[in-house]
Amino acid sequence: MSDFSDDGLDVVVDGTDISEEDLKHASATVSKEGHYHVMVQSVTPYNDEGRLPSRRVDMVVLDGTEKSQIGRYLNHYCVVQSWEFAGEEKTGKILPLNQRGKILLAKMFCAFGLLDQNAIRKKNLSFPFSQLVGCQAIVRVYANEFVRRDGEKGTGYRIGSFHAIDDPKVGHVPKDADGIASWEQERSVGSGTGFDDI
Repeated sequence: MSDFSDDGLDVVVDGTDISEEDLKHASATVSKEGHYHVMVQSVTPYNDEGRLPSRRVDMVVLDGTEKSQIGRYLNHYCVVQSWEFAGEEKTGKILPLNQRGKILLAKMFCAFGLLDQNAIRKKNLSFPFSQLVGCQAIVRVYANEFVRRDGEKGTGYRIGSFHAIDDPKVGHVPKDADGIASWEQERSVGSGTGFDDI
């Protein structure tokens, strides 16, 4: 039998090289604080009712300060619009992205090498989410306690800052040399840019 067959909708591959351990590892999310060398795997629009329109950026850990997290996944939600407020209450109306939101996106895109920080101040600043897949950066992950819908407490892990791979501030973070070499062949802008506490 061939290693691959495509019958219109169904696809058949040789799955003998996939172990039970591979399945556990591939679907696991980051569960420890640290600094991680990540690569973007996918970007999808996220428009749940009652939430701001956003983009979900899914990343895989290539290396980092906690070796047990290599191969695990992180996701980051980037809001692309803002709520209107009347005092401290949300009106429910959605507005264009506010200044803080623009700054957070600019920091992330600079760290991933898709935006040059010297070219940010312009009327039609574009955040090319469609170009994020395959891009790499260093992220700082921290634990975030929350209350679930059922009232129980839980702990999630969130990104606290993004840094370019060559940022001296994250020189101590282990990096995947093969991953960097393949990515740098395609990289065109953004070097040495790091942003703390986004």
